[in-house]
Amino acid sequence: SISSPHRDRERRYRFLSGSSMWKQEKFLVEDASHVGEVRRKAQAIAKELEYDETFTGKISIVVTELATNIYKHAKSGEIILS
Repeated sequence: SISSPHRDRERRYRFLSGSSMWKQEKFLVEDASHVGEVRRKAQAIAKELEYDETFTGKISIVVTELATNIYKHAKSGEIILS
């Protein structure tokens, strides 16, 4: 389905403000395989909230970069999706 810019902004606000149906979920990143796990979960949340493919892709890139940086530079850390 094609979504309107207003509807997308409203969904983004709900996602960022925590008023969506998703609760906080923590992901430990201390192995390369954890990068894919947290990316897939972020994609699932975005799809459940009916974001379009472009926005879902952007979320995937951000989460992948964040998780990769944690793994490469800190060796271990947490990502919280809410």
